[in-house]
Amino acid sequence: MRGDYLLASVAAYWRHVPLHAARAIRRHQPLDGKYADEAMEILIRHALANGTLPEEYQVKLFGGGEMFPAHRHDPHMQNVAASNVHAALALAEQNRLKLMAQDLGSTGHRSIIFDLWDGNVWVRHQPMEAMEKDAKQKNQRTAGR
Repeated sequence: MRGDYLLASVAAYWRHVPLHAARAIRRHQPLDGKYADEAMEILIRHALANGTLPEEYQVKLFGGGEMFPAHRHDPHMQNVAASNVHAALALAEQNRLKLMAQDLGSTGHRSIIFDLWDGNVWVRHQPMEAMEKDAKQKNQRTAGR
């Protein structure tokens, strides 16, 4: 197994264009990796240019946290987080990449530390419920209750 690692963050952008359609719209612009399909294309190009195959790499996926769970049941709102998680998993599978670790979905945000030397990743996930509880406790302390 190669000692090469890829850390892919499943960023939840508020976009009206699905991730899989982004490249079709931007086809005359250079790849910048802003969208998952472009980032994957850049990775594959670099792997091949360096004499390696994409399936020799390890993938660790993190993110896709739902930031607006109150809108979960609104039929007019797209679940961007779930769409991004699905797209990232599909891209990894389509390109035969080895998924070694994942922490995907739920609510809230994540803080990630990625060690380039050995590929270790540390994740701190802060779900929305915990953030709300922390905010209430802080407000109570501030108010002297």
